[in-house]
Order: sequence, then structure tokens, then C-alpha cells
Amino acid sequence: MEINKNNPKTTWKLINELNSRNVSSHREEIINTPKDIAETFNTHFASVGEKLAFDIPASAAEPDVNVAPAETTFSIKSPNIIAAYRKLKTLNLGKQQV
Repeated sequence: MEINKNNPKTTWKLINELNSRNVSSHREEIINTPKDIAETFNTHFASVGEKLAFDIPASAAEPDVNVAPAETTFSIKSPNIIAAYRKLKTLNLGKQQV
């Protein structure tokens, strides 16, 4: 990854190789219930990151080496508990709020 950091095409080629996109593999069973489909996707996506991380060689570069520092900032004021309470009291619990 470090060698190809300035070459997105080569970087994506490596990622796809690590992700086994070029390998043809098929399961023998048919999955057709919503629960089984969800579990199959969950199993795949829960394990793909670990598989990719295992195959990527270690690098001495800091993770944020390619991130430019931000020149702007923002802040969020703490909520006013009284104003929040008054707003909550106006909600009609019998109707859905949009």
C-alpha cells in the first residue's frame, strides 16, 4: 500500500486482489429466506475487513499522513434543559410527529 499510495489504480487493484474479487467461488446451497440472506451478508461483511487487514503489510506511516489539517472549526452549544423540556411538553403523544 505504501509503495502505491500515489497510484489509485494500483491501490484498488491490490485491494481487489486482497478482497478476492478475481477469484470465482460459489456456495453449493441456495439461500432464499430473508433471514438466511441477511445472515449470509452479515457473515461476509463481518469478516471481510479482518481478511483484508490480515493481508495488508504493516507500514510505519502514520494513518493521517495524507490528511490535510482543517482550517475551520465548529462547536455545538450544550442543550438548554428548560427549552428542551418545554418543547417535549408540547408534543402530542397521540399523533405521530413528522
